[in-house]
Amino acid sequence: MNYTIIGASGDLGCYLMRYLVGYAGATHCQAIVYSSGKTANLKAQHVQVVRTDYQDQGTQTRALLGTDVLVYIPSETYDVQRCIGEFETMLTAAKNAAVKQLIFVSFFADQEHNPFVLTPFYGYATRRLATTGMPYVVVKNALYADRLIPHLPELVRNATLTYPVGDKALSFISLSNSAEAIAKVAVTPMLHGKGQSYTLTQPSSLTMPELAHVLTMTTGEKIGYEPAPVQQRPTGDSFQTDDFALKTLFEAGQMGFLDIVSDDFETIIGRPADGMAAVLKEKIALI
Repeated sequence: MNYTIIGASGDLGCYLMRYLVGYAGATHCQAIVYSSGKTANLKAQHVQVVRTDYQDQGTQTRALLGTDVLVYIPSETYDVQRCIGEFETMLTAAKNAAVKQLIFVSFFADQEHNPFVLTPFYGYATRRLATTGMPYVVVKNALYADRLIPHLPELVRNATLTYPVGDKALSFISLSNSAEAIAKVAVTPMLHGKGQSYTLTQPSSLTMPELAHVLTMTTGEKIGYEPAPVQQRPTGDSFQTDDFALKTLFEAGQMGFLDIVSDDFETIIGRPADGMAAVLKEKIALI
């Protein structure tokens, strides 16, 4: 079986390629990237790396020839129309290249009334996949726990977590756990190809006082919780880089849309996902 990842140069894609190479071997894995600037990690794994324009159907079709399982990780952009355009280009290229299975990597903020700016794209993509006649599976990620790490010094310095979600909880997953589960789905026929939908989260969600407590225990420094107004960019933001996208994400959190907990990771891998404390301790040890 031959595996291709579109979007392989991002944080998740690099983790995912490591797992796929471990399962299938480098000669059966290919990375399709938009920019050649972040490919050193992929080339070090001895996989084929192909640079294409994500809106050029012809070059994508040629790159996908011979692919059995395609994993599609959308671009990191908040432009819904661009996301849809790139997604449609990929679908056409995958069909023309006779790709056998498609894995769409999504985000769990896809509910109908969710105000997050990219919700329309995630909702569109899943419904569009159902109309293609192509075997597919959707894997939805929770918030990435790893993205707390770069902001720990600031959180410690201010002694305060300020995410404006009030008394609501947030669910997380580590990049490594997400990649491990997606790779397992890719190489296991019984887990894909029938329109399945998996949501990857840690075993429990965390209220912000609970998250502040985990941060305190992990860093050894007292960190409290004092929510900032949602209109302001909170200190130590770990989720998005665009102000408007960030605002809509926290609005979704305030409405309780980001507290979903699922045991799908355990169903796929056979053990629970790593909890927040374990993820933070491992990452801090590597710094």
